[in-house]
Amino acid sequence: MLVDLDGTRRAVDARSSVEALHDVTHAEVLARYLRRMADQAGTVRLSPIWLAPLRDRVVLPEVLDPGAGWDGAEWRPSERWVEPAIGVVDDPAHRRQSPLRIDLPRGGNLAIYGAPGAGKTTTLLTLALALACDHTPADVNLHLVDFGGQALGALSALPHVGGVVLANEEEKLVRLVRHLSAELARRKAMFGEAGVATLPAYRTATQHHVPSLVVLIDNLPALVHTYPDLEDDVAQIVQQGARWEFTWSSPQRRRRWCGCGSPTASAKRSRCVSPTARTTARC
Repeated sequence: MLVDLDGTRRAVDARSSVEALHDVTHAEVLARYLRRMADQAGTVRLSPIWLAPLRDRVVLPEVLDPGAGWDGAEWRPSERWVEPAIGVVDDPAHRRQSPLRIDLPRGGNLAIYGAPGAGKTTTLLTLALALACDHTPADVNLHLVDFGGQALGALSALPHVGGVVLANEEEKLVRLVRHLSAELARRKAMFGEAGVATLPAYRTATQHHVPSLVVLIDNLPALVHTYPDLEDDVAQIVQQGARWEFTWSSPQRRRRWCGCGSPTASAKRSRCVSPTARTTARC
């Protein structure tokens, strides 16, 4: 026979009751009773001080804006301009967990650092897919240069992708660099004639939907080592292109001439998403 704190008597099996109450303290029994009474009374529980830890695996659809971008039939307008969500950030100081977004036009070029196998290429894939989900091909164009494991080729079917250049395709690489150099000069002239300094301002002033160009390079050091004659041309586009919305993203071993920024603050913890549920990249 067990007697609850409210005086209720319940018949129980002696053996099962001993096993059930093994290592259970009076404080735990009292806490469970009070919680049961509070639930019955409809008492609202106090909000926890700490949010739940970030999960080990986060997939892209969980962090995309549900009210904007691709909905399965068309692209809905978004208030954000080239600001893809690539993960989840935990901000303990404000008790907030929110999508980790990279403001590419404001931050400029992006370098992704990490040890081998840390998920640098996965982050590039996530970045490209997030941009493709958020914006139409008329708003964002992607150019992919893969000197790594050729994983970027999986994105070639996206309507946003102008092409994928592999390490052994010298002619395609040269043509891409020439195209970007010419486009950089063209945009300088266009912005000057319109009297604006940014691409959104140009699009608003002229109603001409010029796309933002994003170049993703997997293994930039390998590109420079393999084709040293192109280093100066690539460096010039990287250094000058951000102002005209030429954004470069690449895994790096060290900073060089890329003028890249870091996506997260040191006081916060973040977890990058993966394009599929099978892999996870940590920031």
